[in-house]
Amino acid sequence: MDNWEETVLSSRHIHNRIGGRAGKSKAGDKSHGGGAFDVRKSFGTYEVKVGKGKQASSSKLEILRLTVDGKGVIGDLRLEGALTATVLMAGSRKALNIIVNGLAEANVAPGEATGLDILEAGNGDVDRVQSDNTDDSGDPDVDGTDGYDAGGESQPREERQQGRLETFEKNSFRSPKFWLRFQGHSSRPDEAVHSGSGYLVFSGNDCRKFDGTISCDALSWDNKKVTGWKTISRSERDIFMLWNNVTVR
Repeated sequence: MDNWEETVLSSRHIHNRIGGRAGKSKAGDKSHGGGAFDVRKSFGTYEVKVGKGKQASSSKLEILRLTVDGKGVIGDLRLEGALTATVLMAGSRKALNIIVNGLAEANVAPGEATGLDILEAGNGDVDRVQSDNTDDSGDPDVDGTDGYDAGGESQPREERQQGRLETFEKNSFRSPKFWLRFQGHSSRPDEAVHSGSGYLVFSGNDCRKFDGTISCDALSWDNKKVTGWKTISRSERDIFMLWNNVTVR
């Protein structure tokens, strides 16, 4: 198990420590954090600082939307002087692994199909960019029901969106804590492909600020501290992102 995963799984107090409200009542935490956690509160633009150095003015994380099946969240990470990457996030390590493994197995050439096309074709094994019930590893059980119905185009948009929200809730810890993987290109002239992992923990359910770590072998980052502050709240944005040459919607 990676160090960052071990840290999160063995330190359930991390959320309270970051929020600075350990020992408060549930009611107090709820009011302070902006009510019950709704993943849509995380959508928006965040200024990002990696490590202890000076914050780069153009380093940002855009949290865009839920995946079409509702199991994860898609984002766009741009770190000045380092990389530009697609980010996949989920509320449990197991859900994130399913999303990433499904995309790797898809092996679809650019322009051949979109993530939405693959789901509509009935490929239930391809999960994209999450229950209080946990398995032996400490992760929530991943609900096998897709939030997107392959034959559900006739459903009203609101019903489809509600289905995805419910799927995310079933496959997460119902708290503003995300495991993440990223894949993208170096900002250097060689534009080498970089990938890595990490986690983010928001300080409250209003998702105004997060702390976490990020690791990337190519950049010699090993559980490097990352901090973010929301500058703009946004609605879902249907922006196309690539992962292993698969267009993720």
